[in-house]
Amino acid sequence: MRPLLFSVSGTQRVGSRCLHPALGDSRFLLCIPPFALILRSLRKIIEDKATGILVVPVRATQPWFPLFHKLRITECLTFSPTPDLLLSVDRSASYRLRHSLHLQAAVLSGRCTTAPDSVHQQ
Repeated sequence: MRPLLFSVSGTQRVGSRCLHPALGDSRFLLCIPPFALILRSLRKIIEDKATGILVVPVRATQPWFPLFHKLRITECLTFSPTPDLLLSVDRSASYRLRHSLHLQAAVLSGRCTTAPDSVHQQ
């Protein structure tokens, strides 16, 4: 079975309507959301009881960061800053914080938890 890939970049979307399809079936997803949609992506994983890899920046002060770690079922893989870590879709431009940005990836599961009230209120 092929994994689902959901990512949004500018006006281009991979995995059309990336937060709308039901994710809780037997598929495994790979989600690389824009930073502004990370909390929404975590909510979707919980609501659909989905399992998959989520790639996020290391930002311990963000409200979604503890939830990301609560949903982890594997250790995090951390990517150190490199000039080509985050590029535009056509690979012509680099992300402006590429020299200081660390990314983490981990397998998360919404099947292991119930959503706390604070997740639904934000």
